Amino acid sequence: MNNMNQTEISEKIKAIAESAGLNEEEVQAFLSGNGDIPDALQEVLDRLGDDVSRQCLEE
Repeated sequence: MNNMNQTEISEKIKAIAESAGLNEEEVQAFLSGNGDIPDALQEVLDRLGDDVSRQCLEE
């Protein structure tokens, strides 16, 4: 498994959030556990989960 440092993880989270159309406040609320996952981010997470499941089935 690829070891990623905190900066790389943070950049990936930021990129995912931006692609989902979230602003910085929404990202902070999500990461701190304050409130529900915004619909746009949930959609992205669902697609990522589907892609991972498909890849696992193929291996």
